[in-house]
Amino acid sequence: MLRFGRERGYPIMVKPVDNRGSFGVNRADDENEAREAFYDALVHSHSRGVLAEGYIRGRHLTVDGYVFQDRGPRALAIATKEKLPQKNSIIDGEITYPGELSSERYAKAADALIRVATAFDFRFGHLHGEFILTENGEIYLTEIANRGGGVFTSEIIVPNVSGINTNAVYVNDCLGAPLVPVTGDPDHPQRTPTVMKLFAFSDLQDGIVKKINGIDALEARDDVLRLKMLIRRGDVVRGITSGADRHGVIIMTAPDPADLKQRLADALAMLQVSIEEH
Repeated sequence: MLRFGRERGYPIMVKPVDNRGSFGVNRADDENEAREAFYDALVHSHSRGVLAEGYIRGRHLTVDGYVFQDRGPRALAIATKEKLPQKNSIIDGEITYPGELSSERYAKAADALIRVATAFDFRFGHLHGEFILTENGEIYLTEIANRGGGVFTSEIIVPNVSGINTNAVYVNDCLGAPLVPVTGDPDHPQRTPTVMKLFAFSDLQDGIVKKINGIDALEARDDVLRLKMLIRRGDVVRGITSGADRHGVIIMTAPDPADLKQRLADALAMLQVSIEEH
Protein backbone atom coordinates (compact mmCIF):
# COMPACT_ATOMS: atom_id res chain seq x y z
CA MET A 1 0.00 0.00 0.00
CA LEU A 2 2.84 2.40 0.82
CA ARG A 3 4.42 1.60 -2.54
CA PHE A 4 1.09 2.34 -4.22
CA GLY A 5 0.98 5.74 -2.50
CA ARG A 6 4.52 6.56 -3.59
CA GLU A 7 3.86 5.51 -7.18
CA ARG A 8 0.37 6.98 -7.47
CA GLY A 9 0.92 10.05 -5.33
CA TYR A 10 -1.12 11.23 -2.36
CA PRO A 11 -3.90 11.52 -1.38
CA ILE A 12 -5.12 7.94 -1.68
CA MET A 13 -8.21 6.15 -0.38
CA VAL A 14 -7.79 3.11 1.89
CA LYS A 15 -10.77 0.78 2.42
CA PRO A 16 -11.78 -2.64 3.68
CA VAL A 17 -12.88 -4.82 0.78
CA ASP A 18 -16.10 -5.98 2.45
CA ASN A 19 -17.94 -3.61 4.75
CA ARG A 20 -20.47 -0.78 4.60
CA GLY A 21 -21.31 2.72 5.82
CA SER A 22 -17.74 4.08 5.56
CA PHE A 23 -16.48 1.69 8.26
CA GLY A 24 -12.71 1.64 7.94
CA VAL A 25 -12.67 4.00 4.95
CA ASN A 26 -10.12 6.81 5.13
CA ARG A 27 -8.38 9.32 2.93
CA ALA A 28 -4.63 9.33 3.51
CA ASP A 29 -2.67 12.44 2.60
CA ASP A 30 0.79 11.05 3.44
CA GLU A 31 2.54 7.86 4.52
CA ASN A 32 1.85 8.35 8.23
CA GLU A 33 -1.87 8.65 7.57
CA ALA A 34 -1.66 5.70 5.17
CA ARG A 35 -0.25 3.47 7.91
CA GLU A 36 -3.05 4.44 10.30
CA ALA A 37 -5.64 4.02 7.55
CA PHE A 38 -4.32 0.55 6.70
CA TYR A 39 -4.87 -0.79 10.21
CA ASP A 40 -8.28 0.87 10.50
CA ALA A 41 -9.34 -0.76 7.22
CA LEU A 42 -7.86 -4.10 8.29
CA VAL A 43 -9.83 -4.12 11.55
CA HIS A 44 -13.07 -3.45 9.68
CA SER A 45 -12.46 -5.93 6.84
CA HIS A 46 -14.24 -9.24 7.44
CA SER A 47 -11.91 -11.02 5.02
CA ARG A 48 -8.86 -9.06 6.25
CA GLY A 49 -8.36 -7.66 2.78
CA VAL A 50 -7.48 -3.98 2.29
CA LEU A 51 -7.98 -1.93 -0.85
CA ALA A 52 -5.98 1.16 -1.84
CA GLU A 53 -7.31 3.47 -4.56
CA GLY A 54 -6.25 6.66 -6.21
CA TYR A 55 -8.11 9.76 -5.01
CA ILE A 56 -10.40 11.22 -7.66
CA ARG A 57 -11.53 14.82 -7.37
CA GLY A 58 -15.05 15.47 -8.53
CA ARG A 59 -18.77 15.51 -7.78
CA HIS A 60 -20.09 12.49 -5.93
CA LEU A 61 -23.22 10.92 -7.44
CA THR A 62 -25.70 8.28 -6.38
CA VAL A 63 -27.54 6.52 -9.19
CA ASP A 64 -30.36 4.12 -8.28
CA GLY A 65 -32.27 1.91 -10.65
CA TYR A 66 -33.81 -1.45 -11.29
CA VAL A 67 -33.35 -4.41 -13.63
CA PHE A 68 -36.76 -4.77 -15.28
CA GLN A 69 -37.57 -8.20 -16.66
CA ASP A 70 -38.84 -6.82 -19.97
CA ARG A 71 -36.42 -3.89 -20.38
CA GLY A 72 -33.17 -4.69 -18.56
CA PRO A 73 -31.41 -2.19 -16.27
CA ARG A 74 -32.79 1.33 -16.05
CA ALA A 75 -31.64 4.37 -14.04
CA LEU A 76 -34.53 5.85 -12.06
CA ALA A 77 -33.12 8.40 -9.60
CA ILE A 78 -29.86 10.37 -9.78
CA ALA A 79 -28.52 12.51 -6.94
CA THR A 80 -25.62 14.82 -6.22
CA LYS A 81 -24.13 14.62 -2.74
CA GLU A 82 -22.59 16.95 -0.19
CA LYS A 83 -20.33 15.51 2.49
CA LEU A 84 -20.14 16.02 6.23
CA PRO A 85 -17.03 17.93 7.36
CA GLN A 86 -15.83 15.08 9.58
CA LYS A 87 -13.30 12.43 8.55
CA ASN A 88 -11.86 14.35 5.59
CA SER A 89 -15.35 14.83 4.13
CA ILE A 90 -15.92 11.26 2.98
CA ILE A 91 -19.26 10.62 4.75
CA ASP A 92 -22.54 11.60 3.09
CA GLY A 93 -24.39 14.54 4.62
CA GLU A 94 -26.95 15.78 2.08
CA ILE A 95 -28.24 13.94 -1.00
CA THR A 96 -30.29 15.89 -3.54
CA TYR A 97 -32.57 14.47 -6.26
CA PRO A 98 -32.66 15.06 -9.15
CA GLY A 99 -28.95 15.76 -9.21
CA GLU A 100 -27.85 19.33 -9.73
CA LEU A 101 -26.45 18.47 -13.16
CA SER A 102 -26.78 19.59 -16.74
CA SER A 103 -29.11 17.44 -18.85
CA GLU A 104 -26.08 16.03 -20.70
CA ARG A 105 -24.30 14.95 -17.51
CA TYR A 106 -27.53 13.64 -15.99
CA ALA A 107 -27.97 11.39 -19.03
CA LYS A 108 -24.31 10.36 -18.83
CA ALA A 109 -24.74 9.28 -15.19
CA ALA A 110 -27.84 7.28 -16.06
CA ASP A 111 -26.00 5.58 -18.92
CA ALA A 112 -23.09 4.76 -16.62
CA LEU A 113 -25.35 2.76 -14.29
CA ILE A 114 -26.92 0.89 -17.20
CA ARG A 115 -23.57 0.06 -18.79
CA VAL A 116 -22.04 -1.16 -15.53
CA ALA A 117 -25.09 -3.25 -14.60
CA THR A 118 -25.06 -4.77 -18.10
CA ALA A 119 -21.34 -5.52 -17.89
CA PHE A 120 -21.83 -7.33 -14.58
CA ASP A 121 -24.79 -9.22 -16.07
CA PHE A 122 -27.23 -8.13 -13.36
CA ARG A 123 -30.57 -9.69 -14.31
CA PHE A 124 -32.90 -9.06 -11.39
CA GLY A 125 -33.82 -6.53 -8.72
CA HIS A 126 -32.68 -3.16 -7.43
CA LEU A 127 -29.51 -1.32 -8.45
CA HIS A 128 -27.50 1.10 -6.33
CA GLY A 129 -24.43 2.78 -7.80
CA GLU A 130 -21.95 5.36 -6.55
CA PHE A 131 -19.92 7.40 -9.02
CA ILE A 132 -17.58 10.39 -9.19
CA LEU A 133 -18.06 12.95 -11.95
CA THR A 134 -14.94 14.98 -12.71
CA GLU A 135 -14.89 18.59 -13.90
CA ASN A 136 -14.15 17.48 -17.47
CA GLY A 137 -17.14 15.15 -17.50
CA GLU A 138 -15.47 11.78 -16.88
CA ILE A 139 -17.43 9.35 -14.70
CA TYR A 140 -15.70 6.84 -12.42
CA LEU A 141 -17.44 3.96 -10.68
CA THR A 142 -16.70 3.73 -6.96
CA GLU A 143 -19.15 0.96 -6.10
CA ILE A 144 -22.24 -0.80 -7.36
CA ALA A 145 -24.58 -3.28 -5.71
CA ASN A 146 -27.45 -5.41 -7.01
CA ARG A 147 -29.66 -4.24 -4.14
CA GLY A 148 -31.60 -1.20 -3.03
CA GLY A 149 -29.89 1.79 -1.45
CA GLY A 150 -29.92 2.06 2.34
CA VAL A 151 -31.35 4.73 4.65
CA PHE A 152 -34.82 4.53 3.07
CA THR A 153 -33.47 5.09 -0.44
CA SER A 154 -35.11 2.12 -2.16
CA GLU A 155 -38.37 2.12 -0.22
CA ILE A 156 -39.08 5.87 -0.01
CA ILE A 157 -36.79 8.02 -2.15
CA VAL A 158 -36.61 6.15 -5.45
CA PRO A 159 -40.41 5.66 -5.72
CA ASN A 160 -41.02 9.31 -4.79
CA VAL A 161 -38.45 10.66 -7.25
CA SER A 162 -39.25 8.36 -10.18
CA GLY A 163 -42.97 7.78 -9.70
CA ILE A 164 -42.28 4.05 -10.03
CA ASN A 165 -43.22 1.67 -7.24
CA THR A 166 -40.02 -0.36 -7.45
CA ASN A 167 -40.88 -2.43 -4.38
CA ALA A 168 -44.09 -3.53 -6.09
CA VAL A 169 -42.05 -4.47 -9.16
CA TYR A 170 -39.69 -6.43 -6.92
CA VAL A 171 -42.53 -8.31 -5.22
CA ASN A 172 -44.04 -9.23 -8.59
CA ASP A 173 -40.66 -10.37 -9.91
CA CYS A 174 -40.05 -12.50 -6.81
CA LEU A 175 -43.47 -14.14 -7.06
CA GLY A 176 -43.35 -14.52 -10.81
CA ALA A 177 -46.76 -12.92 -11.31
CA PRO A 178 -48.22 -9.36 -11.51
CA LEU A 179 -49.94 -9.48 -8.12
CA VAL A 180 -49.17 -5.92 -6.97
CA PRO A 181 -50.10 -2.79 -9.00
CA VAL A 182 -47.09 -1.04 -10.52
CA THR A 183 -46.94 2.69 -11.33
CA GLY A 184 -44.73 4.75 -13.61
CA ASP A 185 -42.72 4.36 -16.80
CA PRO A 186 -39.14 3.00 -16.41
CA ASP A 187 -38.10 4.56 -19.73
CA HIS A 188 -39.34 8.02 -18.68
CA PRO A 189 -39.08 8.25 -14.87
CA GLN A 190 -40.18 11.39 -13.11
CA ARG A 191 -37.69 13.73 -11.42
CA THR A 192 -39.64 14.83 -8.36
CA PRO A 193 -37.36 16.99 -6.18
CA THR A 194 -36.41 15.10 -3.03
CA VAL A 195 -33.65 15.59 -0.46
CA MET A 196 -32.17 13.46 2.29
CA LYS A 197 -30.34 15.28 5.08
CA LEU A 198 -28.23 13.21 7.46
CA PHE A 199 -27.59 14.74 10.88
CA ALA A 200 -24.28 14.97 12.73
CA PHE A 201 -24.83 17.21 15.74
CA SER A 202 -21.36 16.53 17.12
CA ASP A 203 -20.06 18.96 14.51
CA LEU A 204 -21.34 21.57 16.97
CA GLN A 205 -19.79 19.90 20.03
CA ASP A 206 -19.35 16.54 21.68
CA GLY A 207 -21.37 15.92 24.82
CA ILE A 208 -24.60 14.67 26.33
CA VAL A 209 -27.95 15.25 24.62
CA LYS A 210 -30.10 17.23 27.06
CA LYS A 211 -33.08 18.07 24.88
CA ILE A 212 -34.50 17.53 21.37
CA ASN A 213 -37.36 19.80 20.28
CA GLY A 214 -39.38 19.93 17.07
CA ILE A 215 -39.81 16.24 16.23
CA ASP A 216 -43.62 16.18 16.48
CA ALA A 217 -43.99 19.37 14.43
CA LEU A 218 -41.72 18.04 11.71
CA GLU A 219 -43.47 14.68 11.51
CA ALA A 220 -46.78 16.50 11.01
CA ARG A 221 -45.54 18.28 7.87
CA ASP A 222 -46.82 16.98 4.54
CA ASP A 223 -43.46 17.60 2.86
CA VAL A 224 -41.59 15.37 5.33
CA LEU A 225 -41.54 11.85 3.94
CA ARG A 226 -39.58 10.43 6.85
CA LEU A 227 -37.85 11.67 9.99
CA LYS A 228 -35.82 9.26 12.07
CA MET A 229 -33.73 10.32 15.04
CA LEU A 230 -30.99 7.93 16.12
CA ILE A 231 -30.22 9.79 19.35
CA ARG A 232 -32.34 10.65 22.36
CA ARG A 233 -32.06 12.50 25.63
CA GLY A 234 -29.16 11.23 27.70
CA ASP A 235 -27.13 9.84 24.80
CA VAL A 236 -23.48 10.83 24.43
CA VAL A 237 -22.61 12.16 20.96
CA ARG A 238 -19.04 12.15 19.73
CA GLY A 239 -17.20 12.73 16.50
CA ILE A 240 -18.42 10.91 13.40
CA THR A 241 -16.14 8.09 12.21
CA SER A 242 -18.55 6.19 9.94
CA GLY A 243 -21.99 6.49 8.37
CA ALA A 244 -23.42 4.49 11.27
CA ASP A 245 -22.44 7.26 13.72
CA ARG A 246 -24.79 9.83 12.18
CA HIS A 247 -27.54 11.03 14.50
CA GLY A 248 -30.61 10.92 12.30
CA VAL A 249 -32.12 11.61 8.91
CA ILE A 250 -34.90 13.68 7.37
CA ILE A 251 -36.30 13.10 3.87
CA MET A 252 -38.33 15.89 2.29
CA THR A 253 -39.99 16.61 -1.05
CA ALA A 254 -41.50 19.58 -2.90
CA PRO A 255 -42.56 20.37 -6.49
CA ASP A 256 -39.71 22.83 -7.08
CA PRO A 257 -35.97 22.39 -6.25
CA ALA A 258 -35.51 25.94 -4.96
CA ASP A 259 -38.63 25.64 -2.82
CA LEU A 260 -37.34 22.33 -1.46
CA LYS A 261 -34.07 23.92 -0.33
CA GLN A 262 -36.00 26.61 1.54
CA ARG A 263 -38.32 24.04 3.11
CA LEU A 264 -35.32 22.00 4.27
CA ALA A 265 -33.74 25.08 5.84
CA ASP A 266 -37.03 25.87 7.61
CA ALA A 267 -37.34 22.28 8.83
CA LEU A 268 -33.79 22.20 10.17
CA ALA A 269 -34.45 25.41 12.07
CA MET A 270 -37.41 23.69 13.76
CA LEU A 271 -35.23 20.81 14.99
CA GLN A 272 -33.36 22.01 18.06
CA VAL A 273 -30.88 19.73 19.80
CA SER A 274 -29.31 20.84 23.07
CA ILE A 275 -25.91 19.26 23.87
CA GLU A 276 -23.97 19.86 27.08
CA GLU A 277 -20.26 19.22 27.43
CA HIS A 278 -19.52 15.75 28.75
